[in-house]
Amino acid sequence: MSLKDCGEPLVSIDGLHPRLTIDESATNIAGLGYSPTFAVRKGVAHRLVHAAEGLPLSYRLLIKESLRPASLQKFYFERRLRKITAENPGLPEDEAVALTSRFVAPPWVAGHPSGGAIDVTLCDPNGRELDLGCAYDEDETASKGACFSSFDDLGSVAREYRSVLFHALEGAGFVN
Repeated sequence: MSLKDCGEPLVSIDGLHPRLTIDESATNIAGLGYSPTFAVRKGVAHRLVHAAEGLPLSYRLLIKESLRPASLQKFYFERRLRKITAENPGLPEDEAVALTSRFVAPPWVAGHPSGGAIDVTLCDPNGRELDLGCAYDEDETASKGACFSSFDDLGSVAREYRSVLFHALEGAGFVN
């Protein structure tokens, strides 16, 4: 698939809105495996501000990752594909790619390398990440399925936090 840049500029998330917090913690950076650039396309930035303003006052959006190098997107996808293939010998390639795509976007359609996607969760006003039922970036095996938005077996607090987050993001035009 050929790509054509839309020409929309990248915007730094840092300082964009008081209820947007970027996660520059050593734990987040170690988990990502690189030092991220917290920037998004201008349209994404506008939607982030709208989402932050749509939250109840006791919450903030915590940005875990945004702009990601294309080479890293490819690495994440291929690493996950190798894991799926190893765990499912004989699985047809198209099915392995489909399973991989449930957790990592294929590099040929991923939004992160263009600044068009964010990884986000909720935090309190002091920047403490809230428990939405599983750790950030925990896959379906480690989370026992809790990483999926439609997971039914959440505790009431995690379910409420997810509802707050999803309502704010969907109200701003984001899709999961």
